[in-house]
Amino acid sequence: MKSFVLVLTLLVSSFSFAQDSIKVKAETPKILTNLFYGNSLRFDALEFKFVKVVTDSRCPKNATCVWAGEITVLINIYTDGEFSEQKSLNFGSKSQLNKELLNLFSSEILKITGFKVLPYPIYGEKINIEDYYIQLEVKN
Repeated sequence: MKSFVLVLTLLVSSFSFAQDSIKVKAETPKILTNLFYGNSLRFDALEFKFVKVVTDSRCPKNATCVWAGEITVLINIYTDGEFSEQKSLNFGSKSQLNKELLNLFSSEILKITGFKVLPYPIYGEKINIEDYYIQLEVKN
């Protein structure tokens, strides 16, 4: 009987020390930088310039719309001061599903992706072209 009580005590005490283990996936925090209309951002030999808002059909706040809309912007990319290409980024429902559509630049050491375009339209208010800016996610 004493051995049964001893074994039972050992089993109960071993369960009391058990802990739940939860694995947390550590992600690198997002680094966002703003690229204002007409301005440039430089990363070493690369330069990105926000040159045009092609379309902005986003559904304004305080409005009822059939679809959410989208905004398309053009960004010129320069390498060592020389124009290399122009990228069109379309922020809409497709880009929300596939973030690769918003990829501006990608290399082994640097990835720049479009995050969102601000300001968001408000019903009855006009956005001045100089007020637009793109939030870019930068990963090193």
